[in-house]
Amino acid sequence: MRHFFPIAPSLTAVILYSACSTFAVAQQSNPSINPTIEEVIISADFFNTPLMQSSNSVSAISTDAIQMRGAQHLEEAFSSVPNLSWSSAGSRSRFVQLRGIGDLEQFQDPKYYPSVGINLDNIELGSNAAAASLFNIEQVEILRGPQGTRFGSSGHAGLINLKSTRPSEEFNTSLSTGIGNYGQRNLGLSTSGALSNNLLGRLSLQQNEGNGFVKNHFLKVDDTNAYQERNVRGMLEWRANNELSFTFNLIHFNSENGYDSWSLDGIRETQSDQPGIDNTELFASSFSANWSINNAYELKVTLSLSDNKNDYSYDADWVNNTFCNTDSACTAFDFDQASEGFVRDSTHKVLDIRLNSVDEKLVTGIYFKKSDESLAYQYQSVFFGNFASNSDYSAQRYALYGQYQFSLSDNLTLISGLRYERYSDDYSDTNLFVSDGSENLWGGNLSLEYLFNDTLIYASLTQSEKPGGVNTSASANAVWMSAPFQAFTANKLRFDTETLLNKELGLKRYFLNDTLSLRAALFHTDRNQAQLESWMWDAGAGLWIGYLDSTGDASNYGAELEGNYQVSNDLELFISLGLLETEINNLSVFDLDSNSFVSQNGRDQAKAPSWQYAIGGEYLVSANLKLKVEFEGRDQSYYGYYHDGQLDGYNQIHASLNYQLGNINLTFWARNLTNEDYAVHGLYFAADARNGWQNEVYKQSGAPRTFGLNATYSF
Repeated sequence: MRHFFPIAPSLTAVILYSACSTFAVAQQSNPSINPTIEEVIISADFFNTPLMQSSNSVSAISTDAIQMRGAQHLEEAFSSVPNLSWSSAGSRSRFVQLRGIGDLEQFQDPKYYPSVGINLDNIELGSNAAAASLFNIEQVEILRGPQGTRFGSSGHAGLINLKSTRPSEEFNTSLSTGIGNYGQRNLGLSTSGALSNNLLGRLSLQQNEGNGFVKNHFLKVDDTNAYQERNVRGMLEWRANNELSFTFNLIHFNSENGYDSWSLDGIRETQSDQPGIDNTELFASSFSANWSINNAYELKVTLSLSDNKNDYSYDADWVNNTFCNTDSACTAFDFDQASEGFVRDSTHKVLDIRLNSVDEKLVTGIYFKKSDESLAYQYQSVFFGNFASNSDYSAQRYALYGQYQFSLSDNLTLISGLRYERYSDDYSDTNLFVSDGSENLWGGNLSLEYLFNDTLIYASLTQSEKPGGVNTSASANAVWMSAPFQAFTANKLRFDTETLLNKELGLKRYFLNDTLSLRAALFHTDRNQAQLESWMWDAGAGLWIGYLDSTGDASNYGAELEGNYQVSNDLELFISLGLLETEINNLSVFDLDSNSFVSQNGRDQAKAPSWQYAIGGEYLVSANLKLKVEFEGRDQSYYGYYHDGQLDGYNQIHASLNYQLGNINLTFWARNLTNEDYAVHGLYFAADARNGWQNEVYKQSGAPRTFGLNATYSF
């Protein structure tokens, strides 16, 4: 699919040229027209900063963009963000990769600190990204690159920040509903207003459900991959006086989702007799206090608590025990009846106390987090018998951080930040495996900003560290491994701290009387002791062994371009382009085909397509009617490190039509209009008796053509 890449720059040039021509004609025909691009404020960093003045590669997705896409969940909205990928391996995407760095999947090993963090209203979701519903979300912010000073290991490769709509002073309520193909349905309520002179409140509730895109041939149903998600959010703002204010957030998210995505034939039709589930329940709250001290400093205290439960299981053999009875190619074999399940319960407590100067020059703060997680694992098999284990994991993080801005001249600013973090964890399980560890982590940033005439040029050096740990599954099974695998894993039972060092050069500028905005960045990231996920099959012991390998290094470099052009009051064009080159060095893996250990050198990293693009426009057909069309695509990419299988690249078209009739807003949306077949995850192993148990690539399909109608009534 790489032959599509040369089209992107050419198409960009054509659209920008056409836009400029259209704008010139519009100005000549009506000189009074002077459209400008609406300013976007980014709130994820220490201060609320205009997007065009942030010395960071940042993307923002507005509530209007979410509405026009018909997106109900984060995974349906961010495919147009440059150099962003995601891993599914469940009913919803749980892990995100930015610039090729990010976690791929989770099974037995604890993993609450994914490389790309996701925050919702000051609450760290960690690996619970399935709870990232977009109902009542005002803006999604994507910060690419290490966020070592502000977030530490929680923003190791970047951060996604979801910001809910804040309470309003005037009373307003909106009712929303929607329908779509594949049984999609949603119903929501949002109400906001003043509860007293200084107390504002907002409450939102939504249920979102659908049948999914998979048919189960054996069970003769089409909803084994269904989703049913309920979301409740409340927010209170109390303005005690001019100097003191408080904000309280409460979140309850519950999903009862099916997980039946894998087929031996690589289609959206399964043969499983024990379809899995992917259920999530989240109770979370956050409390923030803001105190203005003598109009010179601001003290902000944030406390968040969350209680999560995830029940995840799947049909381990993907088929039913009668599958071979009707297929002559495998009548000599039979299939196991097996299922594998993981039930996780976790609690997280976070306290952040920050003092900053009103002039935004100085920031100092302390941070504390405590996490506890229990896992109940179960494997049930007719052939191999039943196996169960339980484990407990806890982690603590203490951090001190600070940042200062030096004004070198009227236009030149130097920003320096540093974060020290003390990390410790403990693990134990019923296999009598016990582990504990502690380490010191360092993060920081050094940025030089030059701001002049609606132009920002910046150069930055940022670092973050992600803690190491123990490969608990591999360590617990080490005694059962065959001798060659014991020797291979001898120095891999632990994985070391990964350090990211990112160098970046960026430009942000307005053109044509503030009607055209461009944001560009060049970056190079060194990954020292890169934590890369891998698998191996010990046939002699009958063990699948998953582990994180940090014995090699890696590098990532590339470019990002985003632009918005308000051609006229009626037409806006937009573009995003991501270019990425990655490389791994000195990584040893087990090759399933040769049944031997081999070295990976110079290969691309997983979920790191070399190019991505999104380009389109929004046109105001009339005062009440708006049309949006978007083209997007990405190159092929590897899906893991233990095999060289790849997910094919693809190109898609999305469109939507929005109509405003008084208090009623209607949006007809369609995604993947050409019904492009593509995959969101891949596996490689021997699973099919029909080919004599030969290794094959298996892929989890992405969503086909989907469309629907959403309606909102506001009063």
